[in-house]
Amino acid sequence: MEAAFSLDILRKIKKCLALSASDNTAEAASALAKAHDLMSRHGITQENVVLSEVQSCMSEPTATRSIPAHMEYLARVMCGVFGCEAIKEARMVMGEWKNNLRFVGYGSDPEVAAYAYDVLRKKLHKDRGEYIKKLHPGIPRSAKTRKGDVFARAWVATV
Repeated sequence: MEAAFSLDILRKIKKCLALSASDNTAEAASALAKAHDLMSRHGITQENVVLSEVQSCMSEPTATRSIPAHMEYLARVMCGVFGCEAIKEARMVMGEWKNNLRFVGYGSDPEVAAYAYDVLRKKLHKDRGEYIKKLHPGIPRSAKTRKGDVFARAWVATV
């Protein structure tokens, strides 16, 4: 059975665990004992403490039915930079299915990753569109799309 505990207790435990890294051995030992006492009294495990640090943040919804490969590549780059994982999610927004990426990680990393992804996604979309417009008008649309995709992958690689 899972224990129900308050966030206040969890915060106290985290503070005690942080103090247990003190250079003062007496203070560190006292803080660690207090943390263990609080954990046992409230049925909190070390896993609960670690998992409480996990956060998630959703990217802005896209207007497309699926996330293009070059945008997934951009998300992988953001995950590598910010130490997060990205999960694809589809949800109904005003009667229409929209795709999002949920960035999951520790602390503020997911929020920063989602923000960076959204900013770069818009810039990539704009730059890819401008590149495609500059291509020779005689090139078939499918070839322009392929060339735009190659441009987008190269763009992300330079980021």
